[in-house]
Amino acid sequence: MTKKRKKKLETSNKRKNTDYSEVVKKMKPVDQFEFNLSALLVGRSGTGKTTVACTFPKPILLLDFKEEGTDSVVNLGEDVMRVPIESWDEVEQLYWYLVSGEHKFKTVVWDTLTQAQDIALRKVLEDNNKSWGSLITRSDWGTCAGMLKMWFFNYRDLPLHFVITAQERVHDSDEGEDEDQLDPEVGPRVMPSVASTICPGVKMAGYTFIKEVTERKDGKLKKTPQFCMRVGPHPYYYTKIRRPKDQGFTPEYLVDPTYDSIVKVMKGEWKEESKKKRSRKKNPKK
Repeated sequence: MTKKRKKKLETSNKRKNTDYSEVVKKMKPVDQFEFNLSALLVGRSGTGKTTVACTFPKPILLLDFKEEGTDSVVNLGEDVMRVPIESWDEVEQLYWYLVSGEHKFKTVVWDTLTQAQDIALRKVLEDNNKSWGSLITRSDWGTCAGMLKMWFFNYRDLPLHFVITAQERVHDSDEGEDEDQLDPEVGPRVMPSVASTICPGVKMAGYTFIKEVTERKDGKLKKTPQFCMRVGPHPYYYTKIRRPKDQGFTPEYLVDPTYDSIVKVMKGEWKEESKKKRSRKKNPKK
């Protein structure tokens, strides 16, 4: 019997003996799957990343990776439960707690991915009997990247909303490395291999920033800060938001962004006219 015929026979027998009944039971229309939003929020410190994350469905479990940026959401009380993360073992322990289902949380937040990377790296060095500050090898970085990517997928695939915040970083491409890559690009401040996994792995990615708005009040010009999040396609900032094709409208950015406004865009319910109506309301005709 020839190798080609033998391989064909093995494939045929495997097809006959494979039980696919269980996986077939998992089939159902896409609109019947539970909607869990995974989001990446990138921006400078103080631009509202944690505030946006805490507008997601409550109760919220917030993993604070030594960021201590929860002062802006203290008014939410027990709706947001904060856990100061001091070691990577605690990240794993909390995952299994969430898997158990013995909780009422609807959203889990990593604040921030940038600090989470440092804690993961500390774990790798400890496992290799190295102290913090010692020489970090390429192998150490590779192990750290693998940990972050694995646990990102573990948390993302929980039946919960999952939000990751990250400090911004400007990525510069090496000259001649990739002619199609935009130079520079603003994305999360983590290893490139981690960013290249997490960015495509979430349903939406936004860039938070503060816009200064000048308004005339009582005959005087007054400047007020406006918290915004860029969601529309941009050649410089890494942003994305998934919505039905040819339905609704994706704004360049959202003002005072919330979970509800993000979902509205994703479901194709955001209309371009909404922005125009708000503009007319602010500047009514005399």
